[in-house]
Amino acid sequence: VVFATETLAAGVNMPARATVISTLSKKIGKVTINLQPSQLLQMAGRAGRRGKDTMGHVVLMRSRSDDALDAFDLLCSPVDSIRSHFRSSYAMVVNILRTRDLDSCKVLVERSFGNYLKAYSLGEEQEADLVKREELRGRLGGVDVGELRMYEDLQEKLMKATRAERNLKREAAKLEEKYVKAVLGAVRLGAGLLLRDGRTLALIGEATLPHPLTGMQQNLFVGLSQHGKLVAVSIGDIRSVEAGKEGLDVDSAFQVSLLLEGDSGGGLQWRPAGGGGKGEALTFVAEPMDAASEEAVDLMAFLKELGARIPSLPTPTPSVDLVKQQALVASLQEQVSREGGREGGREGGREGGGEGGG
Repeated sequence: VVFATETLAAGVNMPARATVISTLSKKIGKVTINLQPSQLLQMAGRAGRRGKDTMGHVVLMRSRSDDALDAFDLLCSPVDSIRSHFRSSYAMVVNILRTRDLDSCKVLVERSFGNYLKAYSLGEEQEADLVKREELRGRLGGVDVGELRMYEDLQEKLMKATRAERNLKREAAKLEEKYVKAVLGAVRLGAGLLLRDGRTLALIGEATLPHPLTGMQQNLFVGLSQHGKLVAVSIGDIRSVEAGKEGLDVDSAFQVSLLLEGDSGGGLQWRPAGGGGKGEALTFVAEPMDAASEEAVDLMAFLKELGARIPSLPTPTPSVDLVKQQALVASLQEQVSREGGREGGREGGREGGGEGGG
């Protein structure tokens, strides 16, 4: 087992069976910067021993400042272009001429990677990039270096604060889901359910429905909405359960639950009501098979009357740490916006002054 820094891991020629990358960022002095895609791939490329392994394994560990989304973004980023650090000098020329003639020296220089980049890689994109750099250098000519560094520090603080806020929200969501799983199986019919999209339901029962895309059976919880609709949602869609709230009385909830057993006159059928994609919650809504029948009209009126009795549940109060972190993010965003606007105003003033002077 070899423990190595990012520099050693990228440069050492020591193939291994597996590579573990403990963090996706590194400290340079007092500043923390993220790894570049090329640096990550260089370290990951050490995994797999030539002639012994057909595949190398790379493990990206999650840290306090990095998560799976950061790793995904880094892995999907384009690889940095390779730059030549070949620099000629008088001493190098003299040393080469001691052992080679002039023609072989020219051949040696022409075969260098730097000359290859200069001859074949300086296309339209590189020329446009040079123009942009010159334009940016001209814009930054009057910017104070100290203020620019302060703006960079604010940007870095904002990035760290936003990442911490996101982690706190994920932890809060995990705690909410854990609480819902522990409570939901023991609450009475009619208990209030608060969904993550803000809707309030009264618990009616459970239903097993096939996924419209995969056909796999999934266990869902059925609730009556405030608009009188029977909605089936997964446990992950429920944000909180209010067992003590009088969402709907038990007798009314029991009467509605009989509809799930097929005891209604017209019968009900479930249809998907949106979602189901990546990261989206899939919900179902029950509707009468014959919506125009007298029984169906009476049933919908009955459900609508019951739904109107269901009180809205309040959004759970976020933790103190999350509130403080959100306030910090808002404050940093305001500072970054203010500093950015100040620099933009100065730049506009310089351009206006230049035009006026002309």
